[in-house]
Amino acid sequence: MTPNEKAEFWTLLDVACETLGKPAKSIGAKKLFIDLLGGYGFENLRGAVLAHLNDPERGRFPPAPADLKAQIDKALENDGRPTADEAFSIAIQLQDESATVVTNAEISQAWGVARDIMPDRVGARMAFRSAYERFVSEARKGAQPVKWFPSIGHDVQGREGVLQEGVRKGLLTHEHVQNLLPAPAPKNEMVALIGVVATGDKEKARRALSEIKLKLGVK
Repeated sequence: MTPNEKAEFWTLLDVACETLGKPAKSIGAKKLFIDLLGGYGFENLRGAVLAHLNDPERGRFPPAPADLKAQIDKALENDGRPTADEAFSIAIQLQDESATVVTNAEISQAWGVARDIMPDRVGARMAFRSAYERFVSEARKGAQPVKWFPSIGHDVQGREGVLQEGVRKGLLTHEHVQNLLPAPAPKNEMVALIGVVATGDKEKARRALSEIKLKLGVK
């Protein structure tokens, strides 16, 4: 935390105590808050103080470091990151280089630790869980939001459904997905293909279709 952030946090503690009709904390106590919780960053601490004041039970008393840590942990557990088991079910799909998979930084990092253990799935799962939980803990302590992104596979035809599902779940943006999908075949080329098919020349139609597939990146 920067000196300005520390000062702002201390002021927030004073206001919290004042709101509860209690005396402000000593400078020594404020420094201890920073020693114990400073690694979570100012925004996490600010949110924790506000959440504490809104807590119908704990909020009746001035916040202690343990109170703020409990609020931070509660907030971070709901940051959209999957559990270790859910994350492993996503990571295991990364084995298939043809598959497009929506993943995130912690899943990809943990899979980098576990993939060399395959095909020992049990050992890989245990290694993945340990690494994933460590990476998630570090990210949460640094107040890093989850960042989802697609790992693009070779199978172009199977790509769109995965990416659109990522958009539906709110993991990916529509704009991002549009840039990753093959452009539709030009209208005039499709019209031309229909015309060739109508002539009954199967070989010419096959070549025309192959050219369109090549432009779209479809095998």
